[in-house]
Amino acid sequence: PENSGVGGTRREVTVMFTDIEGFSRLSETMEPELLTSRLSRYFEVLGTAISTNHGMIDKYIGDSIMAFWNAPEPDPDHIANACRAALQAAAAGRQLAEKWRRLGRPGFRTRFGLHTGPAVVGNVGEGNLATDEAPFGIAVDADLGLHAGDRQRILERLRPDGGFERVLVLRDQ
Repeated sequence: PENSGVGGTRREVTVMFTDIEGFSRLSETMEPELLTSRLSRYFEVLGTAISTNHGMIDKYIGDSIMAFWNAPEPDPDHIANACRAALQAAAAGRQLAEKWRRLGRPGFRTRFGLHTGPAVVGNVGEGNLATDEAPFGIAVDADLGLHAGDRQRILERLRPDGGFERVLVLRDQ
C-alpha cells in the first residue's frame, strides 16, 4: 500500500453496506425496546458472517451496517471474502426473519451493496473528534447508492459454484 500522507494508507478495499427494506415504516409500529432488542440480535447474526469472513465492521448507521475488507490488515482474498460474507449474512438474516415470522412477528428483509475500489484507510479528524481507522474514497461513496435508492446498479456476486458474475440490479421507485 502507498502512504497517502494525509493520515492513512491508500489501498484497494471492498466495502459492504446493508439496509433493512422498509425499516422506517416498521420502526413506527414497534415499541422502542422491542425494536432495539431485535436490531441487536440482527446485527449479531450479520456481524458473525462478516467477521467470520475477515471483514471489519466500521459502524452501525441506524438499521445499516458498514463493513470493509483488506484493511487495516491486508487480505488478498478480500473480494471473495466480502461476497461470501454477504451470501452468509443474507442466509442468516432470512433464517432469523423466518423464525420471527413463525412467532407472529414481522421479519427484516436485508439489501446488500458491495463495492471494490481505492480508498485511504486511516484516522480522520483532530483530537477528541478523530474517527477510528476507517476507509474513505470512491469505494465507500459508491456503495452509498444503496441508501440513496439508485434505480440501477451493476454488482459482482459470488455464485454457489464459487465463480463470480456481474449482476444488473434494477429497483422500482
